[in-house]
Amino acid sequence: MLLVFGLTVRFGGGELLYYPDSDLVVLRDSGWVRVENTYLEADSVVFWKQKNILHAYKGFTLIVDQNTTRGESLKYNVRTGRGVAYDARGFVDKGWVRGKRIYKVSDNELEIVKGDFTTCELEKPHYQFKALGLSLIHISEPTRPRLISYAVFCLK
Repeated sequence: MLLVFGLTVRFGGGELLYYPDSDLVVLRDSGWVRVENTYLEADSVVFWKQKNILHAYKGFTLIVDQNTTRGESLKYNVRTGRGVAYDARGFVDKGWVRGKRIYKVSDNELEIVKGDFTTCELEKPHYQFKALGLSLIHISEPTRPRLISYAVFCLK
């Protein structure tokens, strides 16, 4: 267990390596990390304590509240809740997203590169919105319109 800027970080795995000079924790062989409402597991996890960054690779599962994302690799800031998932698929609020890269850019917005969105839960959905670039915005409060050059879908 570590205390990082007031957050309790719990972690484990088959092998734990700690590098005090760089404040780096490496978890191998089924590594896992829990920070408040966030749980991450992967074959390997690297945690940079000073930067609050988790890097999971060789397959990962990230659970934040009721939303689950699975993919090949992930870089995630435990303090801000922002990051990027590579070759990933996840359930977000009321639908499924999949993409080569999925960026969480704010609490209410995802940017998806080479991906799709659907509300069908099947691995091969009946229907989906596909695009080279998607922006998913969850509207739960008034927002300002902005000009963008790719498909936009809103979840209510």
